[in-house]
Amino acid sequence: MIPKQKSRYREILPGRQYVPPPPQSKLNPLAISREELDDLLAGTSPTDRAAWLVKTFTGMSPFLAKELTMRSGPLSEEFMECFARIRAADFEPVLITDNAGQSIGFYACKSVQFPEVDQHERTSISTVADMYYMTTLPRKTFEQAKEEFIRRLTRELKAAEEALETIEAGIRESENAERHKQIGELILAQAGSIPPAAETVELTDYYDPNAATIAVRLDPKLNAPENAEAYFRKYRKAVSGAEALKERLAEARARIRLLKKVLDSANKIAGQGQIEELQKVLEGQGIHARKQEEQEKKKKASEFEGHRISRVQSDGWEILVGQNSDANDYLLTRIAKPSDWWVHVKASPSAHVVIRTNGKPDSVPRSVLHAAAELAAKHSDSKHSSLVPVDYTLRKYVRKPKGAPAGKALYQNEKTIFVKGL
Repeated sequence: MIPKQKSRYREILPGRQYVPPPPQSKLNPLAISREELDDLLAGTSPTDRAAWLVKTFTGMSPFLAKELTMRSGPLSEEFMECFARIRAADFEPVLITDNAGQSIGFYACKSVQFPEVDQHERTSISTVADMYYMTTLPRKTFEQAKEEFIRRLTRELKAAEEALETIEAGIRESENAERHKQIGELILAQAGSIPPAAETVELTDYYDPNAATIAVRLDPKLNAPENAEAYFRKYRKAVSGAEALKERLAEARARIRLLKKVLDSANKIAGQGQIEELQKVLEGQGIHARKQEEQEKKKKASEFEGHRISRVQSDGWEILVGQNSDANDYLLTRIAKPSDWWVHVKASPSAHVVIRTNGKPDSVPRSVLHAAAELAAKHSDSKHSSLVPVDYTLRKYVRKPKGAPAGKALYQNEKTIFVKGL
């Protein structure tokens, strides 16, 4: 479909009048004479003739233009012979392969752009097209998926290695924890020699065999005991942080080992199924190496844990519909938020329908409430009634009675909307 945002001249949408493409000011290669072609070629540069052919003649592809200019005879002669064969439907379809025998393309006739040995004649263009699309496209799709998977693995590995460097730097810094404790004790031991509001002070380092004098930075707003306590806090924080960092260190190293192992395997895989297997191995360790859209799709599929709950979009709002009693129960008790709208046919068994409001129930348009009511009526015992009353209320006003069967619910503060049955 082509909406007006993409083409004001030519919209292609259901129900719209068909408008043909705008005419191109190009020549018909099937209708030109040899003399006319020679006159046109006289004003062209031999080095630019492929681009000139594409620009001048309708239906002229860059591949065909290059083909004509590469052939051994004069361009006008090759041109006229080519289109004479096209008019006569005189084709020699070929499947084109590479040095490894893998198909890389097909064409309606033999091409001078590929070695003769790599071009394999077949009876029809349909045959070579089928052979190409049955082998080459699946292989290219797999190769692209493999390359993308390897790129994502490489990014994950780089991020993991950077995280490891950060952790190791934190551990090195935590090794100074004991020194923070020593300085705190030195401050307390020599508190009498520390003047008020001092920013630095010279203290004797009793932990040094030579009892050297060291400069210690202080907070001028704190007294000596408070400055000592500040250093003790740094000590405690560094010690506790070091323990956490050491745990993360082991995890980071294990993550890097796994990623390197999977990356090595990814370079050797030969099928799409193997990519999925490696992704599952990573996900089992909490590493997601799928495309973002794949992750979102997987997340949505697993959100309902196998319960039959369908999604419907209405004016940008998501509506969830339970397909059986277990799904209704799960939707009510596990999925719906207190501020979501809950919809149910009045005094009749029906699907539980939930409008997700993202905490803004008053923003849901009347049209969306009506759409949800129609869904509830459609999935109810009253669906064939001429007019179906449907109640709606906020999820926070709905409860499941203790010991009640799946799908049973009581509610209050409801309003009623009437919709047509099927």
